[in-house]
Amino acid sequence: MELAKSHIIIVAERTPRAKYFESLIKEEYHNSASVEITSYDKLFDLDMNSENVLFVIDLMDFERSAFNIIEKLKTKYSSAKILALHIYQSQELVTPLFKKGVDGYVSSDPTRKEFFRAMGHVLNGKTYKPNFTE
Repeated sequence: MELAKSHIIIVAERTPRAKYFESLIKEEYHNSASVEITSYDKLFDLDMNSENVLFVIDLMDFERSAFNIIEKLKTKYSSAKILALHIYQSQELVTPLFKKGVDGYVSSDPTRKEFFRAMGHVLNGKTYKPNFTE
């Protein structure tokens, strides 16, 4: 999937961390990507074609269940891709996220290289899993 045709939505509050990921993506793709930050409360009010959408969801930003958030997101935007970030570092905690519908997972503090590798895999229809899940 070509990035220029993709819409990347960072699901988080407008925290410095979310703004960092937004600027990182814009910088990497020289502002050719459509990138926005949307809070969880406004997420399900979006009216869009989920065909070329990548949700980068920072699960650290929510007090809600990560599994419930992903399940609801996949129900509303079934063809959208989801890249999740969280502190989980074990196969037992990460595997259920994939069963709920995420397409990729990186730790909550990924290197720039890993973050963009994961995004690339997910945007191209592949799954991105951390090494500890294999």
